[in-house]
Formats: sequence, C-alpha cells, structure tokens
Amino acid sequence: MHIFSFLLQTGQVVQAIPKENYFDILLKGGVILIPIALLSILSIYIFTERFIYIKRSYTVRKGWIEKVISLTRSGRLEEAAEVALGTRQATGNVIAAALKKAEAPLEEIQETIEVESRQQISDLEFQMNYLGITASIAPMLGFLGTIFGVIKIFYSISATEDLSIGTISAGLYQKMILSACGLLVGIVAFAGYHFLNGWIDRIVIRMDRDCHDFLDAMRDYKAKK
Repeated sequence: MHIFSFLLQTGQVVQAIPKENYFDILLKGGVILIPIALLSILSIYIFTERFIYIKRSYTVRKGWIEKVISLTRSGRLEEAAEVALGTRQATGNVIAAALKKAEAPLEEIQETIEVESRQQISDLEFQMNYLGITASIAPMLGFLGTIFGVIKIFYSISATEDLSIGTISAGLYQKMILSACGLLVGIVAFAGYHFLNGWIDRIVIRMDRDCHDFLDAMRDYKAKK
C-alpha cells in the first residue's frame, strides 16, 4: 500500500511489460539465426538418416553367423554367402566379400576382410563429420552474433550518447538469443555425434569377433581339402 500511494503521489504510471511468445523473441536474434537454423536442420537430417542406417547394422539376426560358419566348414560356400548377404548388415557384407575369394590363399582372404571392413566402416560413418562440424561451428556463430550485437549497441551509444538501461538491455537480450540458439544446436549435434559413434564402435567390435570366427571356419575348410 505504501508503494502504491507513493507512485500515485509522484504521478508515476506503472506500465505493464508487453508479453511476447518465444517465437517472437527468437526472431529478434537477427540474420545470423539463418545459418544456425540451417545447421540445426542439417544435423537433424543427418542424425535421423544415420540412425536408421546404423540401426539396421546394429540389429542382429540371431544365429546367422553360426549358420555361415557351419556352412563354410561343410564346404557349402554359395549358401554361406547367400546367408551373409541376406543379413543386410556390415559384417554380413564383409564375410560375403571374403567368401567370393574362398579358393584364394588364406592371407588373401584375410586381406579382403580388412579392406571390406574399412569400406563398411566408412559407409557407417558417412556424413558423420558434418555433425561434428555443426557441434563446433553453431556455438561460435551464436557468440559471433552476440559480439556483433554488443558492438552495435556501443556504437549507437557513442553516436547518440543515450546510456539508458532500456536501450542497453533490450539490445543485449536480443543478441544473446543467438548465443542460446547456437549452444542448443551445438549440444544436440555433439550428443548425436557421440551417440552414433558409440553404436559404430560396438558394431566394429562385433565385426572383428565374427570375422575372426569365420576365418577359423575357413581354415578348417581348407584343411579338409
């Protein structure tokens, strides 16, 4: 009551702060929001596409490698290759490529496995570098926009000599929107990059184990010939 009476006595009018939704505030970030928005769309697209592709290689058809090993030991190489290709997985493609060289020396088969494994890993990591780039660049763009905004604010102050809190704070909160957006996009891209890399690492470990077991079966096949 005392404060209200004081305001009435001094003739001051308390004005309501205009309400704005988050989208209106976001649009005040400026032109640098455009590349940040494009980076966010790019990172979401790459993460979604890689998630679907990698999940296919991560999802294991139970018993397929045991079947391939059994068929290889018994000399039914064409059937083993069909089972391997039917998995539509990275490891299956590697073993299918090795089975095409089944009559070659064991060292050549092992070399084929190594070459095909690198190719399959490269396919799994396709465009993943863009997620890493986005995680680094998006926060930088946000900070850059904020710095440009602060420079503009101080330039306006030097030109108009207007040091009012309203002028400074309004400009600052608008430009700090860029920092927040850049950090958000960077965090999402960073998390997505490492999440997918963790999947790929587990696929590679399983690929090494299955290829090792397959080579043992191939040695047994060649020993029987």
